[in-house]
This record gives sequence, structure tokens and C-alpha cells, in this order.
Amino acid sequence: MGYYERSLTIRQAIGDHQGEGMMLNNIGAIYSSLRQYPEALGYYQRSLAIRQAIGDHQGEGLMLNNIGAIYYRLVQYPEALGYYQRSLAIGQATETQAEIGTSLSNIGRLYAQQEQTELAIVFLKLSVNVRETIRRGIQGLPSEDQQTYAETVADDYRFLADLLISEGRFLEALQVLELLKTEEIREYTRRTVTNVQTGEIQLSPVEAEVAKTLTDLVLKWPRPSQTWCSWG
Repeated sequence: MGYYERSLTIRQAIGDHQGEGMMLNNIGAIYSSLRQYPEALGYYQRSLAIRQAIGDHQGEGLMLNNIGAIYYRLVQYPEALGYYQRSLAIGQATETQAEIGTSLSNIGRLYAQQEQTELAIVFLKLSVNVRETIRRGIQGLPSEDQQTYAETVADDYRFLADLLISEGRFLEALQVLELLKTEEIREYTRRTVTNVQTGEIQLSPVEAEVAKTLTDLVLKWPRPSQTWCSWG
């Protein structure tokens, strides 16, 4: 942390606001890993203010998710949900797929924690489908690079699979786990096991209607300076 603090001082001295926001985030992450959540929250809030001031929307979305995660750990779920919603809205507005996927996953885990399993499954399915869009975009990369990305999101896929299994939806859970394979392995599977389907996770008619409603809500959400809605 000492190096981050020294770097923060230098960034502030030279007026490097982008770097200052980054260092504040890094220090906040250290405090979060130490479970010193009030301290982490303070640094994240300072970083958020800078990202907003300089118009760094990607950084703003990141910080909103990080702040939401702190409130989640503090068991302040309404506050966590509000920050996740704001991050999702920014991701939608800027078409930042990675941020959208992370926000959807965070909201899904939040609902799972509150035992709202059906809502959790919808959000996590939407998150997986966004991640699959990203993975299709990197198919030209070496399989090792594709697998590296898969590993960064694998916990969310497995979390969704566990939820589906808990509901007795075993075939859906298997489909989610199949998606963790690299495209190279998927192609081999398609050639050798013709009854295994791969691709996006299918939503039931009810889930599809919920997803459409949620998309409409995202498009209608106000800017962060206004009051944010709450679901559930």
C-alpha cells in the first residue's frame, strides 16, 4: 500500500487526475481485501468523484460496482443494489459489454443472497450471455488467451449452474458449464457429440419477459444525480 500512497501523492502533485482516480481505487481495493470496509468505501467514493468530474464513464462504472460490492459485504443490500443499477445503466449507455456483464452478475448474486432465486437466475443468465458475446469477439485469439478470459468469469458461470441445480434444472446447469470450454473444444464437441448444444443460455418465456422489462427500465433510468429505482 505504501507504494500506492506514494504514487497517489505524485499524481496529485502533477495534476494527473486519471492516475489519481486509479491509485485511490487501488488503495481502496487493499482495504477491501483486509476487510476494512469503511476505509475502502472512502477511497472508492473519492475515486468515483474524480471519474465523474473528468468524464471517465468506464472508470465511473467500475467504481460504482466496487462501491456496491462494499455495501454488499456490509449487508446493506438496498444501497448495494442502487450502485449496481447505476453501473449497469452506464454500461448500457456506453455499450461497455464487460461492465454490463459484471453489473448483471453482481445483481444476480445479490438477489441470490436474498433468496430470490428466480430473479437471480434471470440476471445471471443475462450476464452469461453478455460474456458469451465477448468471447465470440475474441475467437481469433489463441485458445490460451480465450481460456484466460473464461477463467476470469468462470466463478459466475459455476454460481449460476449451482443455482440451477438447486432448482432441479440439471440440463440448464450442464449447458452453462459447457460454455466454459474454449471455442476450439466446443468445435470438437460439436463434431463428436451431436446432441450437445452450445451457444447462449436460453431464457424461458417468463424469464424473457422479465429480461425485456428490465431492459426497458435500464433505458428509462435517470442520471446518477437523481433518485434510482429499486427492484424486488
